[in-house]
Amino acid sequence: MTKLVIATLAGGSDLPAWRATVLQAGMPPMVTAGVVAVRAGLDADVADAAVLRGLVLAVVTLPVLRGLLALVG
Repeated sequence: MTKLVIATLAGGSDLPAWRATVLQAGMPPMVTAGVVAVRAGLDADVADAAVLRGLVLAVVTLPVLRGLLALVG
């Protein structure tokens, strides 16, 4: 959301690079981070839950971010 505000203030929110940056900011956490956490000896259930929650939140927030970009640009 901060990147969207900065892009709007900078006047670059209609540029494809800004749109890609904002959408990338809303992407879910890396699955690889969960694998690394488990291999580092952290609780597998907690690592799996964190990745799953991030994915579910991304499914909800990415369309919202896309809609905001459509309104701004």
